[in-house]
Amino acid sequence: MPAEASDRTRQTHFPLFDSMRAIAALTVFLIHCVYQIAVNRPEDHAWYRFGVHLDVAVPIFFGVSGFLLYRPFLAATLAGRAPSLKAYAWRRVLRIVPAYWVALAVITIWFDLREVKSLEGVLRFGLFLQIYDGDTALKGLGQAWTLGVEVTYYAFLPLFAIGIARARSIRTASLGVGALIVSSVLWKAFALTQTDAAVEASGPWLYPLPSQLDHLGMGMLLAVLSVAVAQRGGTAPGLWGRLVKLVERRPAVPWLAAFAVWVLCSLVTESGSRYGPPITDPQYLVKHELYALFVFLLLLPAVFGDHERRTLVRRVLAWRPLVYVGTISYSFYLFHYAVIAQQARWWDRFPTNPLEWTLWTALALAGSVALGSLGYFLVEKPFMSLKRLVPAGPRAAQVEAAQARAAP
Repeated sequence: MPAEASDRTRQTHFPLFDSMRAIAALTVFLIHCVYQIAVNRPEDHAWYRFGVHLDVAVPIFFGVSGFLLYRPFLAATLAGRAPSLKAYAWRRVLRIVPAYWVALAVITIWFDLREVKSLEGVLRFGLFLQIYDGDTALKGLGQAWTLGVEVTYYAFLPLFAIGIARARSIRTASLGVGALIVSSVLWKAFALTQTDAAVEASGPWLYPLPSQLDHLGMGMLLAVLSVAVAQRGGTAPGLWGRLVKLVERRPAVPWLAAFAVWVLCSLVTESGSRYGPPITDPQYLVKHELYALFVFLLLLPAVFGDHERRTLVRRVLAWRPLVYVGTISYSFYLFHYAVIAQQARWWDRFPTNPLEWTLWTALALAGSVALGSLGYFLVEKPFMSLKRLVPAGPRAAQVEAAQARAAP
């Protein structure tokens, strides 16, 4: 393996993950825009079976979090270093809470969200508890159900990492992450005996952390592989080694495979049609695990290879507008649906033809980027500067720096 490739493989900073966040945020935005034209026209849409599967964006977010948060923990604990849990918790709060509270307050006032405007509502939505009630799981900031998953993952991850650290073994870490993924599948299988995947009331069973650990686990599995490769000087044994070399040389291959998995999922699970049958429980399980495979494949080029070698995939991921959207992706994610809803008010109707929808979507995108930028520069960035109030200590500084930007 060329020296430069090996050097890149051993890195601890992964700059292309900004663009992965951007891809996830823009895909969430797109599915919400596609939904408007699909449900507000009388005819059925064969293409919407693909549109509805743009919800793969959420697993991408989870995979990114799983990788960026777990890799520094794993590398540090395997090396016998103890990350500062106090600093970790402080940075997680700064990263996710202030921007969410500001967005929740602004949007609640602007749209008169009555479910939030009570003491119970403030506590439920402000403390990320809405996913534990089927009536509120998608209310407030509907897309913020994912934050309820994130905050529980933040609390769970140090416990898992510390438990794995006692063995100080990549093999143990691999088995631990594999166990998380399997347990997530088993949890969903059990949950589906208690609820129905096609109804919103399934939220308390299918939204919280146990159901999402397979998608988070795929990012964690990549973290284990990345640390293993780094420990071996840029190589990996057997099948994993061949996979890493393939990704380094041909990063388009895993993306093509990811696209094929997504198309397969679109064809074999729910159609998204208003006239078609709702998703069945077996389809839900198949969809969830195909999405897990999709996430693993999609993230591979951002983990392995020379990020300065401008293959087509890495040119896309290094494109500055995409990197910028990744930088503001959290605030973009928080505000984008409110922009879409407000534009519908001003427009006085939803778009009814492709040309109108294209203009409608472009304006909504511009508004979402604008509000996302304001949220990032006026709220996120100032609050993240407060991380110095709880220093991580010199031995843990690298861990905290690597985790700092991990958020939806």
